[in-house]
Amino acid sequence: KLKKIFIKFISTIAALWVAEYLLSGVKVDGIESFATAAIVLGIVNTFVKPLIILFTLPITLLSLGTFIFIINGIMILLTSYLVPGFEISSFGDGLICAIIIFVVNFVADMLFKKE
Repeated sequence: KLKKIFIKFISTIAALWVAEYLLSGVKVDGIESFATAAIVLGIVNTFVKPLIILFTLPITLLSLGTFIFIINGIMILLTSYLVPGFEISSFGDGLICAIIIFVVNFVADMLFKKE
């Protein structure tokens, strides 16, 4: 369990680095900000995201689940608001950053699935 959390933490840091590299609207000041953003994003996704999903359940169902991408973008924006040194300049950058994080974490899950 702890190993899985550590892998998710490292893959989220890697995903944030990829997002910063690819997107001009994502700025991270240093390794401390990468780590803090990964931790805060994990906390936000654990405690805030389920409540948002619950409140937006009708629109999520009507959109066949694609509204979750919007929620993920909002979680990234919330994280950038809470973490000094982690800046997202627009909702579009937050949405693309959320997609990058999803893809990188998905690949990491597939690579380390056997362990």
